[in-house]
Amino acid sequence: MIITCLIGDPVEQSVSPYMYNYFGFRAGLPYYSHIKIRVHAENEGNLKKAIQAAKFLGFAGINITIPYKTKVLKYLDKIDKKAAAAGIVNAIVNRNGKLVGYNTDSAGALLAIEKRLRKIKASDKILIFGAGGASRAVTVAISTRTKNITLINRKEDFQLAQSLRDDVKKLGISINILPLNEENIIREFVRADFVINATRLGMVPNIKESIISKSQFSKISKLTPLKKKLFFDVVFNPYTTEFLKMAKKYNAKTCQGLYMTIYQGAASFELWTGKKVSKKDVDFIHKVIKQKMGIKS
Repeated sequence: MIITCLIGDPVEQSVSPYMYNYFGFRAGLPYYSHIKIRVHAENEGNLKKAIQAAKFLGFAGINITIPYKTKVLKYLDKIDKKAAAAGIVNAIVNRNGKLVGYNTDSAGALLAIEKRLRKIKASDKILIFGAGGASRAVTVAISTRTKNITLINRKEDFQLAQSLRDDVKKLGISINILPLNEENIIREFVRADFVINATRLGMVPNIKESIISKSQFSKISKLTPLKKKLFFDVVFNPYTTEFLKMAKKYNAKTCQGLYMTIYQGAASFELWTGKKVSKKDVDFIHKVIKQKMGIKS
């Protein structure tokens, strides 16, 4: 029997059981099961206990979600070099009682962007909002395609952006970081080819929030043709965030965060089981999860 799980707080919104159990069925693993486990974040010792329990219970793999993608590193036996340099782990493999950490979010983000929008060119300019775990994954992924990356983060959490910049230097990546204000937003937005929300803004239940306001979209649209820009949001619930809805009003091409979730899931599943996930299965589970979320089209 193969058991894998998701650990985070919260996990109620996660669609991972639908995805992984389907992948297990399609891979011909009749005794595969994936569960989600909420590990309450108010007690720092809970994460260590949960990781140890999963290890000794023989779970084959663990997905890690917010707020634990950086905190989990100290409880692992080994960490993949890229995951260590980026400072985030979202997938753990139990290899004969040794826990090995990986970052499959980066692969998921790059696949989502390049399969749903277009290939990133070396000359492309990328604007990323946020400096948390998702931003780290996206930054590491995109840096394999272009070095023109600007990251904007809130002033009150600007040390996160500085920490991210310093950490990715270990991978030979140099990024430009700026505080979040309207001047920086508009100037960098006009310059960018890809605009990416890597924050939680717009996530259920706060579905009316957006990193870019309606008035800012309006101002930017008068300075540059938004339909030529490409938009990606890491948030998967709601399926189409307010950020993407506003971009669509200007006829821009967009990619929903659900694709990143599915592609990282496929990469994690392969690490845990050695089984590959086909494009057909990615497309099918995307359709199933949309239906579970109440999206008809």
